[in-house]
Amino acid sequence: MAATDDVTILIPGKLHPHAVGRISEAFNVVTADRADPALLSDDERARIRGAAVMTRVDAAFIDALPNLEIVASFGVGYDHVDAKHAGSAGVMVTNTPDVLTEEVADTALGLLLNTVRELPKAEAWLRAGKWVKDGNYPLTRGTLRGRSVGIFGLGRIGQAIARRIEAFGLPISYHNRRPVEGWITPTIRRWSTWRATSIRLFPSHRAARRPKRRSTLKFWLRSGAMAFS
Repeated sequence: MAATDDVTILIPGKLHPHAVGRISEAFNVVTADRADPALLSDDERARIRGAAVMTRVDAAFIDALPNLEIVASFGVGYDHVDAKHAGSAGVMVTNTPDVLTEEVADTALGLLLNTVRELPKAEAWLRAGKWVKDGNYPLTRGTLRGRSVGIFGLGRIGQAIARRIEAFGLPISYHNRRPVEGWITPTIRRWSTWRATSIRLFPSHRAARRPKRRSTLKFWLRSGAMAFS
């Protein structure tokens, strides 16, 4: 394996301490408070060949680093990186698509159960001592029984959530840019008038860019379904 300790990597802004440690072991690291070329010397800008980021990286910043080869985004998304401009400049942009798939799916199920069964409210009731004066927390009206679940965006995380929801015995529907093998179900437009719980798995601004997806999302929201983003 070729030596990399003479390769300079920039870490602008905050990055997970474990990642900083691993990068520092293998590369020469330059840090900055944010992705601002004004915070770097001419020598540093010339030496930087890679950037490990969790912050916004725009076209101006990419252009300010003449020998930049790669922008590695710590996380699933890379919306904060101008990937189109990076590509035109010959700079690779990477992300970590699977590192948090299962964790995010677990969190989604936790949010679903917390909302339907009002667990945070019940905890607040307990901590406030209301159970002494007013008795047990009232039985919740919400339940997963008789409910269908719709997932708006059936990618890696969406499928991980769907697998978990299957264990609850609930029917699943989805809306996606393309059919997903193994999930043959009605689309959200067909069941949005049912008693449904909907899980949206994409940033809202992305929907606004695509008329068909935007119209489906509006139809879905008008149905009054319980929604999680």
